[in-house]
Amino acid sequence: MTAAVSIQSSNAPIAQAELSKDEFAQIAAIATQISGIQLNESKLGLVRSRLQKRLRVLGKADFREYIAFVKSAEGKAEIDELICAITTNVTAFNREPHHFEHFRNKVLPGLVAKMQRGEPVRIWSAGCSNGSEAYTIACSILGANSKAGQQNCRILASDIDKYSLEM
Repeated sequence: MTAAVSIQSSNAPIAQAELSKDEFAQIAAIATQISGIQLNESKLGLVRSRLQKRLRVLGKADFREYIAFVKSAEGKAEIDELICAITTNVTAFNREPHHFEHFRNKVLPGLVAKMQRGEPVRIWSAGCSNGSEAYTIACSILGANSKAGQQNCRILASDIDKYSLEM
């Protein structure tokens, strides 16, 4: 069986909507209210470029129309898409090495002592996309205390981006 595929290409540039400071402030307020994410004006370009695709997908002509949609009852589901679009999903083992160095040198000795006394240890790794940071924490703990797996130690890894969580 064969199929014919037709691909049409255009060299015309895709129009880019401008994002005013007032529109940015409205989007930033929505992000803060919904997720606690705080965006200062230095992120205006990032927000504009990341939300351009959402405007195209939804057929919105500009950010004014997009904001009105997000604030409407029918646009309620778009709030999740907005948050996912503006978050940076970067994850890696030993990401931000100085954080893990501090954890290993300053925090971990006290946690190991708690585990050895039979006390529970709970660690939350927030904003860790696919969880590489949580695995780095686990490796650090096991490196310092090989019996941690049999002790009352739990690591919770979370992210606000629903697509990261689906991975």
